[in-house]
Amino acid sequence: RLAAGRPGEALAVLGEALALWRGVPFADLGDDPQAAAARTRLEELREVAAEERLAAHLATGDVALAVAELEPAVRAAPFRERRWVLLVTGLYRCGRQREALAVLRRVRRLLADELGIILLLLPKRSPHLIPVDHLWRAVKKDICANHQYENLEDQLHQVGHGLLEPITVV
Repeated sequence: RLAAGRPGEALAVLGEALALWRGVPFADLGDDPQAAAARTRLEELREVAAEERLAAHLATGDVALAVAELEPAVRAAPFRERRWVLLVTGLYRCGRQREALAVLRRVRRLLADELGIILLLLPKRSPHLIPVDHLWRAVKKDICANHQYENLEDQLHQVGHGLLEPITVV
């Protein structure tokens, strides 16, 4: 329903579904392989439903509530990418662009420190945006200068006029 452009309905249905959740699925079955597989699947579906409910809050304009719930959700599961995306989006929509950029820095540091992944923000693909050599100079200057990544999005924001898209470098 959220994808169909009916975020209010999605919010209600997801809220009802999450209210039915009780404890760990199949906890009484212990480490049985089939129960463990079903448990993992159900827990993942619950996480997705919780994230989609927060996305529905954003889509209905209840941005402040979504941001308030997303902060602890990101801390609880820092490698769930959707939560970071929703948090940045919510902060931006609240007019808290500086905090949104700080969150991008935070997730970039987390990914670099924990997984060795470097997250860059590059201009969205557009034939009339900027010459590639200008972008490459900005990226090369920042990355090669003592491996400082702190100002990369600011430089790319200036070069790309704010039309950014995340990419991952492994």
